[in-house]
Amino acid sequence: MTKKNKIFCYNNHTLKFEEVRISAKKSVLHFFGIFFSAILLSGIAGSLLYHFAFAPEKYILSKKITFSESEMNRLSNVCDSVGLVLTAYYFPQDNIYRTILGMDTMPLTMRNAGSGGSDLAWPLSGNESLSYNLKTKINQLDRQMDIQLNSFLMLKATAMETGKKHSAIPAIQPIACKDLLMISSYFGKRLDPFLLDEALHYGLDFVAPAGSNVYATGDGIVTLLKYSRTGYGNELVINHSFGYSTRYAHLEKFFVSEGESVKRGQLIALVGNSGRSTGPHLHYEVRYEGKPVNPIFYYSDDLTDSEFFSLTNKTLAKPL
Repeated sequence: MTKKNKIFCYNNHTLKFEEVRISAKKSVLHFFGIFFSAILLSGIAGSLLYHFAFAPEKYILSKKITFSESEMNRLSNVCDSVGLVLTAYYFPQDNIYRTILGMDTMPLTMRNAGSGGSDLAWPLSGNESLSYNLKTKINQLDRQMDIQLNSFLMLKATAMETGKKHSAIPAIQPIACKDLLMISSYFGKRLDPFLLDEALHYGLDFVAPAGSNVYATGDGIVTLLKYSRTGYGNELVINHSFGYSTRYAHLEKFFVSEGESVKRGQLIALVGNSGRSTGPHLHYEVRYEGKPVNPIFYYSDDLTDSEFFSLTNKTLAKPL
């Protein structure tokens, strides 16, 4: 067995080395004192190591957080600016176009895409609050832009359809004013020049020299081109769609063929004296939903020669 090392201390009174006896309590206290001192020194050393050895990483991370907060604030301001442009400019313009095209306007509550909502049940920290508000604004703008895009697509489709309808309406005089001598018969009841009896006249009779140009009064498709046995002579019918059609009768010559698409102002024929006619003139009819209507309500006779010329002679015609 190994013997315990004994501790001796010189006694000045007895002039001898005497054994020093340490109690168990003092030994335990001495041990724990050394243990806790070691832990304290380790903590201090670890703290110094963290603050000095890892200081650059901590500084960089702090800079990144500051930059992220600045970017979120900047993007939040951009969202506010875009939302203001939508509300102050695009929404009112959209409603103006809808009114012009005869469409229902869209209320602001619908355009705002359900903005707002209930508050969160728990508080958010600074960064979390910035991130949540930015995400909310972006989601709302995304919905608003989607609604506005769909509205613009509807406006475009309606505008194109309206444009086609306006182009189809028989809206100009079929003969230039420079060629027109007079209107010999108007729409309604008149004395038939052949039967010498009162009869309904379903159009206008434009008196003009034989060979004067006859123009299509609206966009459409030629659906009839023949010599009529009912007195119209050489007649031409154009289907303009949207319920409109026009008839041109007593013609001398055709410049279009059956099934051909024509544009408003296109030269389609020449004034003649064919069929039951008392002289060179154009019998012109307008029908809506199959019923004859007064053509005089569908064109303006105050166009200047230059204005009328700008609407006609768009297509070079070849006689058939």
